[in-house]
Amino acid sequence: RSEVREALTWKVEDLFAADEDWQKEIISIDKDLALFDQYKGKLHEGPQTFLSCLLAQEKLSIRMVQAGTYAMLRQSEDGTNPNNQANSSKLASMRAKAASALSFIESEILALPDGTVEKYIAEESELEAFKTQLNDLLNSKEHRLSPETEKAIASLGEVLGAPYNVYQA
Repeated sequence: RSEVREALTWKVEDLFAADEDWQKEIISIDKDLALFDQYKGKLHEGPQTFLSCLLAQEKLSIRMVQAGTYAMLRQSEDGTNPNNQANSSKLASMRAKAASALSFIESEILALPDGTVEKYIAEESELEAFKTQLNDLLNSKEHRLSPETEKAIASLGEVLGAPYNVYQA
């Protein structure tokens, strides 16, 4: 990157002003995963709890995409930089941890009695924004594994992505 004119480079500062800001966001995301414990076993309680969980998941996903984009752009700019390699590893670890921590959401949605999601959408207009995503999830129901198995697979994300990470390095 140091040999490329600045006008031709990514402006990663629009995502995070400095690497330290990115590090703080990764730590913050890690801490915020614990907030989802309040929703475990409660998505059946009604459309408000259901919506609150989905909105929190969406907000976290946006933050993860921003953090992921920053790390991937930095890695693409110089894959030999040890800091960029370390940050890519941190990102992979965080993604696996988040996938494992949030895997209960889809499992609980799929465990709801037939028609519950549709009823929630009818009762809570803000859920309409999630309708396509929820319908796609419900259509996958017959192909899903047990919640425990889904969580175990989700937690292996970092291990399963290791060959690509080695290739990238």
